[in-house]
Amino acid sequence: MKGMEKQLGALIRTKRLEKNFSQQGLCKGICTISYLSKIEQGQGNPSHEIIVALLRQLGIEQFYQEDFLLQAQKNIQQVYDTFFREGPIEHEELALPWQQEYTQQILQSVFFLDGLLFLCLHCTGQEHTPNQYTEELEKHLELLNERQKAIFFSLTYRGEAAVAQFPCGCIFFWEGTNQCMKGKYAQAIGTLDKAFDYAARECNPVLMMKIQVFLGNCYSELQQYEQMEQCYQRAESILRYTNYSRNEEYQSSIHYNRGSTFLQDGMVQKALDCLSRCTVREGHFYHKMAICMEKTGQREKGLQLIEEGLAQLNTKDDNQPRYLRLKLVQFRLEHPDYLQQPDYEKLLFRCKDSLKNAPQGWLRFELPWVLELLAYKRRYKEIATLLQQFSSIDIELPH
Repeated sequence: MKGMEKQLGALIRTKRLEKNFSQQGLCKGICTISYLSKIEQGQGNPSHEIIVALLRQLGIEQFYQEDFLLQAQKNIQQVYDTFFREGPIEHEELALPWQQEYTQQILQSVFFLDGLLFLCLHCTGQEHTPNQYTEELEKHLELLNERQKAIFFSLTYRGEAAVAQFPCGCIFFWEGTNQCMKGKYAQAIGTLDKAFDYAARECNPVLMMKIQVFLGNCYSELQQYEQMEQCYQRAESILRYTNYSRNEEYQSSIHYNRGSTFLQDGMVQKALDCLSRCTVREGHFYHKMAICMEKTGQREKGLQLIEEGLAQLNTKDDNQPRYLRLKLVQFRLEHPDYLQQPDYEKLLFRCKDSLKNAPQGWLRFELPWVLELLAYKRRYKEIATLLQQFSSIDIELPH
């Protein structure tokens, strides 16, 4: 397929190395070593016959199955379109909409680099930890087009390079969300403002709405509540005029974010009012509602909410942050004297440690209970260290 020479070259080189073929061994009787080298670098204009011969030598049969290639091209374009329209927040859902067997066929075709990139998205998720696919794709960096490079740079923490490579609403949004997750809220606001400008020029209301939600989250963490509310109201206004399939989910997310902010600042009734309006209820919702029950003395309701949250989470990983946060509230509800329980301190610090790679806002939310325990234990030096670390925000103990 024309225009795919770079992907083809990457495919041939990778499969040749996997099979421990030298260039001489692969091209013997087909073409010269220098010509194969050009092909692998995405250069030259190899004939159909040479390409077929090389691929067959490597055991690849997908490249010239026309029906497969046309459908694959359509599917891949659909992933890119959805990704740039809706942003990276759901990229783990967007990346591999196919069966594993089909993905392996993509990796045996001219769309090899696209397949690797989608595997990076799927396996990396939002924690942005290196994996075998990012390492493999790094080897082919010079063969990626601008769009592919921007996604790959974003995945590998090179946000400035990503926006320079392919400036658009989605890529600026991705960089802004990364900054937000790391607790760099003022910096994130500047990046997200740029993302919104690009998304508006691109006539992309779905992305504009999501950007306003994240801007609201940043202002919430900075305790600038008037700006927070303005952003959430803008997001709600956009939601009313879009036919986005996830409107209800995002409206619930806004109610949740407001409720979480009020709860963090001790306004329990306002938090309850907002949280009660959530029609889409996920793990974080049960965590915050259970704390509302804890603070209003409704122990049984709180424990019931924890059980519902744990059932929905359905994880066997007892070091998972969401699981530990729910178990922490459960422990307090089951043990009124929790500060005197040695197991509580162990669970609390397990939870705190699990949040090191989580969004900074999660750790900030749990911090009052850490300070409460340290104060009870008279460990004032540790309190001073934590307060210095979070000196830019006001923190109140839970009681």
